Amino acid sequence: MGNSFAFPAFRTFEIAEALYVVNQLLELAKPSEVEVDFDIRVTSADTLDRLTAMLPQADWWADRPDQDPSAPVPSSEKGDDPYASLPIHLQHWCLEPESVEAVLEAAGGEMVAARWDFNSWPPIPELRLGHTCRCAFITVSFNARSIYPDVPSSDHTLYIHAEQFHPERATWLASQVGLKILGEPQMSAL
Repeated sequence: MGNSFAFPAFRTFEIAEALYVVNQLLELAKPSEVEVDFDIRVTSADTLDRLTAMLPQADWWADRPDQDPSAPVPSSEKGDDPYASLPIHLQHWCLEPESVEAVLEAAGGEMVAARWDFNSWPPIPELRLGHTCRCAFITVSFNARSIYPDVPSSDHTLYIHAEQFHPERATWLASQVGLKILGEPQMSAL
């Protein structure tokens, strides 16, 4: 397991705008396969009802940042009740890109990190960078200001992932769709 660096490259209040930029970047990458992974912070029973109906195989764990770290954390792995454990993080992997809008609708205004995972970024000959299969991701944090759904925000941030030693890839990719890097990268576990 390694890490990628997620560079913030676009911020908007409009979900449709964020998804449009994702599609522009995917057109640039020309992937043969794309899947989307979700991490959703769920705070209400109504939202949990909608999401579990849509994602019945999702994993979850309790989100209790102030809890004693040695205390057991309720989770799907342990067979605990998610309703009794709210707020929780709900995760589901390997969904079709077409599922994004439906998942966002079911999540309502909750914080959602959606990560598009695909086979490679294109080569950049002028930077002497070849294809890379590693770190070929785009994350959009909806209603959150971090690549993880843990810092609330009223807007949505798109992140372009790149390898630790090639941050220029993210800058180049952003420039190809009319964007620029907005700040420091965040480390993301792969």
